[in-house]
Amino acid sequence: MDLTPYRPRDATSAAVRDAIAATRAATAPCLARVDEAKEQRDALLLDGTPKQVDAATTTLRAVHDEAEQLEAISDQLEARLAVALKEETCNAVVAALAKVGAGNERANTFWATHGPTLTALMTESDQIARELLSAWYLVKSTRKRASEKYGDDPRVGGDSGVASLDPAVEKWQRLFKNALAPG
Repeated sequence: MDLTPYRPRDATSAAVRDAIAATRAATAPCLARVDEAKEQRDALLLDGTPKQVDAATTTLRAVHDEAEQLEAISDQLEARLAVALKEETCNAVVAALAKVGAGNERANTFWATHGPTLTALMTESDQIARELLSAWYLVKSTRKRASEKYGDDPRVGGDSGVASLDPAVEKWQRLFKNALAPG
């Protein structure tokens, strides 16, 4: 029996699976040949010559040995598949860890280079936004009280451009909040 079709071309799980598929495809016809050889031998046991019985027995042994070899090959391939899958999984973990290490190194380099500047900018940005928001709330509350008493004065009731600051401050706050948000 030529065992080449049942041997994996390499140690990868894909190659081992291909060999398993080839072994399984060969097993069913081989078992059919075993049954056929047994029937032929059994039919000759009572009426055949000793030479015919020996020839039929030799054929039965040969196909039986081939079926046994295919079963043994299948068991060996299943064991190799488990090893290949373990190896590939472990290698995938090692590769992922290498990516994390490279990303961590990149982040550390970036932070070492730009961290102090970013920290200062974010701190200043937060301070400006807080001051602006505080001033905006002061304007709103003061304007409300003033408009109740002096609503006819255009400086109190009119829009002097301050209203357009509200969306800008909110956008600034969102940007700052998102910059510090985890994930």
